[in-house]
Amino acid sequence: MSVNTKYMEKLRVELNQTDAEVLQDALSVLRWVVDEAKKGRLVVSAAEDGTSIERLSMLSVNNILKERGVKLIS
Repeated sequence: MSVNTKYMEKLRVELNQTDAEVLQDALSVLRWVVDEAKKGRLVVSAAEDGTSIERLSMLSVNNILKERGVKLIS
């Protein structure tokens, strides 16, 4: 597995974590996203007041959602 070193270093510094901790957190989030997609649920980000809602879009997750019959709007 290859990870962009500058990208990993930036995350490691921002989070004050080791490489292993950053990877563990990233895999935990990905596991949750995949589990939600398997339930046909979307993962979104919204402003504190509930406005400006953005849906997480990843090819692998979109494929799971499509398999579950979720209609995705581009």
